[in-house]
Amino acid sequence: MAALVMTPRLHLRWSKALRGRDQIIYYGCLRQWEPGELCNHLINLGAVGQLEMLSRQLVGYSRVVWRKRTLVECSVTLALLAAGLLLVASYLS
Repeated sequence: MAALVMTPRLHLRWSKALRGRDQIIYYGCLRQWEPGELCNHLINLGAVGQLEMLSRQLVGYSRVVWRKRTLVECSVTLALLAAGLLLVASYLS
């Protein structure tokens, strides 16, 4: 499970919905912009367009982070359970 948390989710279906010229906050897309071009694009979007884009991406990324947090929690719980079972096994043998 810990490996799932560390695995990047760059090419999954949901991440493709977060990318593109209209979703410029995605870090994979930001690296393709020139600073001046990005500035002009953000100005052209206007405040409402910027907030809509930011809102969509914040919600999408929060879902990813929550899932990863849940996987970490499960991994830690299973590791503690395994350690406890090892202690019991060593005590009984």
